[in-house]
Amino acid sequence: MVNNYNWQDLLQQLSKKLIANRDEYHQWELTEEMITNQWLGYPGASESEITQAESRLSVKLPPSYRQFLGVSNGWRNSDWTDLELYGTEQIEWLKLRNSDWILPVDTEIRPSITISQKSCYI
Repeated sequence: MVNNYNWQDLLQQLSKKLIANRDEYHQWELTEEMITNQWLGYPGASESEITQAESRLSVKLPPSYRQFLGVSNGWRNSDWTDLELYGTEQIEWLKLRNSDWILPVDTEIRPSITISQKSCYI
C-alpha cells in the first residue's frame, strides 16, 4: 500500500513560515519570485526525470521521495544550515559523493559496521 503524502501543502506551509520568520541572522538569498509566490521549492520533477534518476542509481526510490520530487525537484537552502536537498539530477550514492564522511570499517570507532557501495543516497 502506498501512502499519499500531501507534500504540496506541507512545503507551501514550510515556505511561508521560513520566509515570514527570516531575521537579520537568517537572510539567505531570496528572489522576488520566491517572495511573491511564497515558495522555496523548485518546479516538480516529471515522471521521466524521476525514472532517469532511478535508472542512473539502479534503484527504485521510496514512494514518499518520488512524491516529494514530483512536487519540488529538490529544496533550496532556507535556513542557517546551508543544506540543500538534491533534485533528480544531483542525487548520488553517499559513498560516491562524500566518501570522506564514511569512517573506515573495522576501526575502534566502528568495529562491526560494513558499508556497501550503495548503502545510502543523498
